[in-house]
Amino acid sequence: MNILIVSDFTKWSTLDYVLRALEKQGHNIVCFGPYWYHRISCPSNIDDILSSVHLKPDLILNVETHTSKDMYSVLSLERTDIPKVFWAIDNHLNFRWHKEYAYVFDKTYFAQSSLVDYASRYGIGGVEWLPLACDPIVHKDLCMGRDIDVGFIGKMNRKRRFFFDVLRKRLKDVAFGIYEGVYGERMAEIYSRSKIVVNPSVRKDINMRTFEATACGALLLNQDIKDLEKLFNVGEEIDTFSDNDILVDKIKFYLKNDSVRKRIADSGKKRTLKEHTYQKRIEKLLDTNINIPVKRTIRVYVAYSFTLRHRQFRNYAVARYYLLKALRKEPFYVIYYYIRYFWWYMIEKIRKILKKWPY
Repeated sequence: MNILIVSDFTKWSTLDYVLRALEKQGHNIVCFGPYWYHRISCPSNIDDILSSVHLKPDLILNVETHTSKDMYSVLSLERTDIPKVFWAIDNHLNFRWHKEYAYVFDKTYFAQSSLVDYASRYGIGGVEWLPLACDPIVHKDLCMGRDIDVGFIGKMNRKRRFFFDVLRKRLKDVAFGIYEGVYGERMAEIYSRSKIVVNPSVRKDINMRTFEATACGALLLNQDIKDLEKLFNVGEEIDTFSDNDILVDKIKFYLKNDSVRKRIADSGKKRTLKEHTYQKRIEKLLDTNINIPVKRTIRVYVAYSFTLRHRQFRNYAVARYYLLKALRKEPFYVIYYYIRYFWWYMIEKIRKILKKWPY
């Protein structure tokens, strides 16, 4: 299959693992975006991109990837009949623009399940759950002596620092291994040395660590999150915690009961390597029959307008261009859509205050 990937790129991102999986499956891949494009400016119009790569793709794929710069977005996708797929990763943080940008594509996958229904209710068709995964070539048990009792690798914000400070005070005889900015083989080494990996999420999301730690043979103690039980048998392949007291008790229990810990960790590793690899995720993504829906051009314009003005894109000039195109075409529809958008915005805010929003 000829696959055109239009996206930002960073090493060790989801897209990095997706590329590896696609190459292993033998697909013909052409990557286009600021990372791969070496000229002064990177075209963003799909017609210019297709003429630049000299390829008739069977599929256009965008995988959400964040860099230190404003995000890259491909424009005028409504003008091509090539199937278009978007894998939206950080739904727990970016749902407001995900639900807009998703309308531009023919098929959208959310890495987090809790907002799939909300996207469908908003009017986005063809949204499915496609969780994150591991890469067995990178994330593997190196069979090292497990000299770290409790391990963690991830960005240390204030909330997480407080979280681990509390754990350290309550578990003074436990050897902690807390790391930040570690990837690849070094990550696999730390997880292979860890008896337990504790996984507090950013915002109740099922993150990459869930699969990377289990693939390396550590016992995962994951924050109790909706739909996690659809991926693992809790208590048999991983375990969960809902508060610090439960977590402290479980850490003490598993460190005293090596046989139980090893049995659950081994079961979790087998489950991950069998079902939760990027190879498996890509097979599902490519096996899906994409029925290209009939879309209202005006709605695509509005979707681009809302997406590109978001602070992660900050492409205000193009956002304004699409808004003006929409207003010239159907001004009353644009007014209606703005009212609807802000109604959803207010409902989301109210649900968050009432603690009834998934994140």
